[in-house]
Amino acid sequence: MIKAVCFDLWNTLIYCPTKDRLNEIISLLGLEGRTDYRRIIEDAEKTMFKDSSVNDRKFFEWLCAEHNVKKGVEDIDSAVRIWESRLNGVKLFPEAMEVIGKLGEKHKLALVSNIEGSGVKYMREKQGELLKHFDEVIMSCEVGLAKPDERIFKLACRKLKTKPPETMMVGDYPRIDYDGALKAGLKAVLVDRNGIYGEGFKKIKSLRDLEELIANER
Repeated sequence: MIKAVCFDLWNTLIYCPTKDRLNEIISLLGLEGRTDYRRIIEDAEKTMFKDSSVNDRKFFEWLCAEHNVKKGVEDIDSAVRIWESRLNGVKLFPEAMEVIGKLGEKHKLALVSNIEGSGVKYMREKQGELLKHFDEVIMSCEVGLAKPDERIFKLACRKLKTKPPETMMVGDYPRIDYDGALKAGLKAVLVDRNGIYGEGFKKIKSLRDLEELIANER
């Protein structure tokens, strides 16, 4: 029986054009052929997503140094502006508030997000109503752990006072949200709105499908 539900944030509850903005930054910094969106996300998991002292600027400076690309202050400034501009394009998925409101009547809820400083600031200042629905809010850069590290999922369970098999993780990224949660002993479901993932996952196309799936989970 599922007693608690953990939600990913970006592109699970809130649309965010992260991939588009990072691809712009890759082009700006001359990193084509050296890295890509997937690898930058992995780099962020090891740096700014789990260390609040690594801000956007430090991350892009580190990224250039890591790939032996020399860029001046102006280019780094532009990269930071592009990265922060992703927050201008965010939009809460229309069903999100209704779904978490209903689930919160019967289940404990946690938000478990890979996020850095500018994202945390945005959430605290602009999405307070959403955050109020959660019993626990776990921002990766504030706890020093980032998904898919199984310790962040186990931390969520400790805070929720539930066992991993009683807890379900809901997210949109297979490696980070789905596989990470399963390795930590949680149940997991993948939000696949556009049908881009193949077999082998427990999937839903809309958050509206979540309540029935949890009710049938054993």
